[in-house]
Amino acid sequence: MDFAMKRPGKCPGKIRALFFHRQAESDSLLEELADLQQQISAINSQFDILTDEELISACCFQMKALSTRYDRLLREARLRGLHQEPYGLPPFSSR
Repeated sequence: MDFAMKRPGKCPGKIRALFFHRQAESDSLLEELADLQQQISAINSQFDILTDEELISACCFQMKALSTRYDRLLREARLRGLHQEPYGLPPFSSR
């Protein structure tokens, strides 16, 4: 804090830039989580109407991949202290 008071022209701008950079990263993370939720929902809908065994198998692999990525991003968001509804467990979970 003393450093910021001694050099008022230098430090506040850097702090402000760091804050906005972290805010942009957080917004990006939340947007990616929302996008993954939509993709998981779409895959679940597709899974319900498929009849071909190979397509069902491919859909299962895609569900697993999306769910794994969603879980990783959700952990990262929690570590950053981000909270926004409706983030929770995705419709399909690897647990």
